[in-house]
Amino acid sequence: MPLRAAAALACLALAGAAQAQTPPKQPAQKTAAAQPVAQAAPAAGDGDVVARVGTRDVTVGEVRGFVAQLPSRDRAAVGADPAALAQLVRAYLVNEVVLNEALSKKWEQRPDVAAKLERLRREAIIDSYLEDASQPPASYPSDAEAQALYDANKTAFLTPRQFEIAQIFVAVAPGGEDKAKARLDAIMARVGKPGADFVSAARIEAEGREAGDRADAIGWVAETQLKPDIRDAVLGLDKGAVSTPLKLDDGWHVLKLVDTKPAGVRPVSEVRDQLAARLRQDRAARLRRVVVQDLVRKNPAAINELALNRMAPQQGEGAAR
Repeated sequence: MPLRAAAALACLALAGAAQAQTPPKQPAQKTAAAQPVAQAAPAAGDGDVVARVGTRDVTVGEVRGFVAQLPSRDRAAVGADPAALAQLVRAYLVNEVVLNEALSKKWEQRPDVAAKLERLRREAIIDSYLEDASQPPASYPSDAEAQALYDANKTAFLTPRQFEIAQIFVAVAPGGEDKAKARLDAIMARVGKPGADFVSAARIEAEGREAGDRADAIGWVAETQLKPDIRDAVLGLDKGAVSTPLKLDDGWHVLKLVDTKPAGVRPVSEVRDQLAARLRQDRAARLRRVVVQDLVRKNPAAINELALNRMAPQQGEGAAR
């Protein structure tokens, strides 16, 4: 099956799945403890049949091979969402139906289609050969080379100040200000008791859960990711302190500053893989140019300029027609 046509249909299917099947985002809820789960089903084998087109079975291995050739973002979407995978398989089946119909009419033997297939075959061979020929050694880069790149680009690894935050949120529905304020006051009374754990003591009741209230240990957040009002409230807190309730457009926010990390530079050990990937990519590009230049040197080309110039008017006339 032509990969580009298949990938295009797959991407359309994934986009449709995202629009039609993704439910509205719900307020994040933290679970107190892991819940028992059912025993996982055995993994599907490559030979297992997942669909059928006419009289032909489509196997797990076939679908896996197709997924492997999709762009990385679409692969991630398929891996995370069974509905997206189902849409992908449907798109694959549509492609198979169209392909089978075209083959039954010997479409691949049309001169224009045969020429396009040959061009794609040549491009695939060239790209694959040059990619293989331009791979840097497995030992590249050395630690010293990675360190040199790191030292020359330290500003790229700056990290802003970070805050570890816990938050209580009380939603305010239109016309429900009094009820929301009552829920907030009850929560603050529990949280304010000596020794009370901020998140656990909040203890969102059923009425609050239905309204969208929540209490979360958010974790570490960069200062640049905080909304201005939230950031201002956090900056006014000492470590371990709890803010006064902050009223924003969506409801009441109560914040606890658990800890703070100052701005700094990520250590080289933390970004070693990123540095190595950059260096290997640059080295591969240079090696690719060297390979091509060496092949051209060994196989010099000569162009008949007169014949080439005679082609130009014909091409222009053809385009005009």
